[in-house]
Amino acid sequence: TEAAVALVAPDPGPPPAEPPPAPAAAHVPVSRASAHAASDSARIFAQEFPVHAAAAQRDGQPSTFHWALIVGVNDYAGGTSNTFGSVGDALALQHTLLRQGWRADQVLLLTDRAATHDRIVRALEWLARSTDGRSTVVFSFSGHLRRGPGATALWPSDHRYIWPLDLGRLLGAVRADRMWVSLQGCYAAGLAAPGVEGPGRITTYSSQREQKSYEDPQTGYSVMGQYLFGEGLRDGWGDYEGNRDGRVSVAEAFAWAAPRAEARTVGQRFGPQVPVKVDGLGGREFHLDVTG
Repeated sequence: TEAAVALVAPDPGPPPAEPPPAPAAAHVPVSRASAHAASDSARIFAQEFPVHAAAAQRDGQPSTFHWALIVGVNDYAGGTSNTFGSVGDALALQHTLLRQGWRADQVLLLTDRAATHDRIVRALEWLARSTDGRSTVVFSFSGHLRRGPGATALWPSDHRYIWPLDLGRLLGAVRADRMWVSLQGCYAAGLAAPGVEGPGRITTYSSQREQKSYEDPQTGYSVMGQYLFGEGLRDGWGDYEGNRDGRVSVAEAFAWAAPRAEARTVGQRFGPQVPVKVDGLGGREFHLDVTG
């Protein structure tokens, strides 16, 4: 039975030292340096992901106004312990979006060693270049999260962390009518920052800032990912309890997943995980089908 399965709270081991920052080009004015960096980001992204780089919004084609970056890291470089369920989370969400009518060239999946710091940053900058106030956007990360003093960071596969203020700056540059930011990992709510949260976006965290998040090696998902991406969204079980209309909103999927993830992790070594939702949509529903 489910209760008999041993859950795992991912422990990556001692964090490796972060690589030093590149030397600053002090002789280049800030405005020129920023423009040059933006140009380099777009050029490198287009070389690595030409189909995605060519995607664009087109009036009269609703699917072109939907964009997603989905990251899942099981396989980490060096001696860092791997996770079991992060790629499963990412694939379940990708499957759901494509089935709901999102375009493959506007849903970018980065997994394992491909999910480096620089690729994640360039992909977020791609979202910022591609979107406007009519867009619907999803950003999801599943993997290790690095706990630091008072904050949590994304842990890409190459160990170059993305701290909340930087993540918030990158996400804050993404213009959207609606955005879902979904973060799965230990201490997830420690990633809270302006841009990660805010008006027009709904943010879901797999656990509070002081809590571990668990995964289930037998299912191939994180615990929250199984209930949120697998059951709640992909399998449609979030469409329940008095509002059964054949569509599952992000809030409905979270309402299905959160109490089940908490109940599933009661009695675990590090205590239960309590998922968190911060809703800045002002009462609007966020359905993932391209008409909603």
